[in-house]
Amino acid sequence: MKISKHFNYFYENYLENFKVDVRRLSATDFSKIWDELQRIGYNGPYNLGKDVFTCIYVYAAEEPALSFWWMWFYDSICVYVKTEPANYDVATLPPTTT
Repeated sequence: MKISKHFNYFYENYLENFKVDVRRLSATDFSKIWDELQRIGYNGPYNLGKDVFTCIYVYAAEEPALSFWWMWFYDSICVYVKTEPANYDVATLPPTTT
């Protein structure tokens, strides 16, 4: 399962040297980003049980520790998780060529 592979990589390489931001999102908050997620693509959805747990995520191929997760519990509670290396600074990224 792809999610397991990404989590294992992240866990083994970044466990002690990363930042995590966890937030609960309302349906309104999630709807604001849904169109963009569909445009860029995402991994999943991965489900556990019927309406018990659902997860989608995206990560940067250039930096696998930079990831964004949306997890739903009982099809009503949405939790957003952002992970990044402890020394990550978006201002230092090189400009994109696209």
